[in-house]
Amino acid sequence: MGRKSTPTCFMIRKVANTICIHTTRGKIGFFEIFSGWLPKLIILMNKGYELVIENCSSGGHRLEPSMMQRTSMSSFSDAHESWNIPIIARQLHHLIPPRQSQIWAVLYPDDSPERFIYSLTATLYGRMCLSGPVHDLNDAQMTTVKNAVSFYQAAAPIIKNGKTHFIGSTPDNWYQPTGWSGIWRESDAGDQALLVIHAYNALPDVDLQIRLPTNRFGGPRRSLHDATTDEPTSDGDTLTLPKGNPFRGYAFLFGK
Repeated sequence: MGRKSTPTCFMIRKVANTICIHTTRGKIGFFEIFSGWLPKLIILMNKGYELVIENCSSGGHRLEPSMMQRTSMSSFSDAHESWNIPIIARQLHHLIPPRQSQIWAVLYPDDSPERFIYSLTATLYGRMCLSGPVHDLNDAQMTTVKNAVSFYQAAAPIIKNGKTHFIGSTPDNWYQPTGWSGIWRESDAGDQALLVIHAYNALPDVDLQIRLPTNRFGGPRRSLHDATTDEPTSDGDTLTLPKGNPFRGYAFLFGK
């Protein structure tokens, strides 16, 4: 027997000043659903409200050009708590402007320092979102979260308006990734850059040397990483990440 069909519906739900659009899958095609809620959305947009419209895609991905054009941000994946979240978020730079790509850091009090930063730095591939029992985090963890949010705010102009260069190699196995990958994203003005790196499993037990795409910025002016190893260093041409446990995240800002 095939999969049982389910009713299709749409709902526009207002949370604070964010509009969440939910759909459920069924026999009706997506464009029929789209034409159903679009007039209601246009009415809201014409009211002059300062709305952030979220495409929640609860019934399956709705990352369709005309829908992306009319919404502020979209959920990019359900892989919020897996090791491959930075890989998926990175690859979606091919498909979604990062300013519209919601990336969730799901944080738990029992996360290791490496896992904590791994999750937070993954949000820098797009639009930072926080989830999990954040109210149960201890003071040190909350300080880390605040530092990450501050870093994100400084990086936001580059995320919003910039060009992505892919560095490293996309793992062949996204479920059990090995090696490392990342992005170098320069602002449109060319005066700032954001570097995000994620190291996975099975790296050699030596410091990781990363050749920077350009040396015109010198060393990074700001960084986000865990404190379980020595500080990363840079000579302007190469970034050195001290060896440590697998599954680590790093972010760096260059320029003014």
